[in-house]
Amino acid sequence: MIGPALADPVQLGRTMAGHPTIDLSIDDSGPFTFVFDTGASHSAIALPVARDLGFDGTIAASDEVQALTTLFEAELFTLQNVRVGSTPARSFYSVVLPADDGPLPVVGFLAPGDINVDRYSVDFGTGELDLDAPALAHRDGILHSELGLLFGRARLGARSVEIDVMIDTGTPRSFVNTALRRYLPHRTFSLTYRIAGVDNKDTTDGTPIRIRRLNMGGLCMSRVDVLYSELDIFSALGWTDRPAMVVGMDILNSAQLTVDQTTGHFELSAQTPSDGCDDRTQLEELPEITLG
Repeated sequence: MIGPALADPVQLGRTMAGHPTIDLSIDDSGPFTFVFDTGASHSAIALPVARDLGFDGTIAASDEVQALTTLFEAELFTLQNVRVGSTPARSFYSVVLPADDGPLPVVGFLAPGDINVDRYSVDFGTGELDLDAPALAHRDGILHSELGLLFGRARLGARSVEIDVMIDTGTPRSFVNTALRRYLPHRTFSLTYRIAGVDNKDTTDGTPIRIRRLNMGGLCMSRVDVLYSELDIFSALGWTDRPAMVVGMDILNSAQLTVDQTTGHFELSAQTPSDGCDDRTQLEELPEITLG
């Protein structure tokens, strides 16, 4: 970790689909554009770029990786001397993702836990990443110490139903599971979305559904349209039988997220007073979560 006032803010980009992106230098090469992905337990890099950086699959170790739509096994590769903005360089493991040779809009996914800072904050409206963020004013959710994922709690207005939440900047859309859908008005849509996995082969369907009065941390939205889909990640987290959401960029575009990697907590607040609320919905204790 680094001390205060050593890291300058970084301007994030956007993919055409809406993912936030960040430019990294790796071992004095680059810049390389990665998705800034709080839903990634591992950083990841595309195979052609890994080869250019010295990856040799004949001697690589491997690990199991859980994505939204599937569990898969991937080879590991150490990214050497990675720099994010003005932060000190560090090296860390990434998984290697299959990809065709040729131009890539992004070359991988950066798990924010691999950034060498104590606290970071993202204003998704302006796209600014502050790598020297102040201490949290509120503890709205928990950073899982082993998985590196952000878990919180939400509720529907004044209703007592509790919703388990994972904050995932790596997906443009938010998803609800079957247990949460039962609490939402059933509407008939002729439109179905196809949700692609990490290699665009493992796909699942998603149906539009509307949530009214969603309260989460200090963010309270009167209406948001999300997708209903029984994603593999819900089963992997043990969230099959209780209301749950994966919160993506369609909701996070209205938020500011601050993560304290030393205390293991995060704050989720509204960018504007119209989406803010004083009665915060917070996760005070992390239930047992084991991916698998």
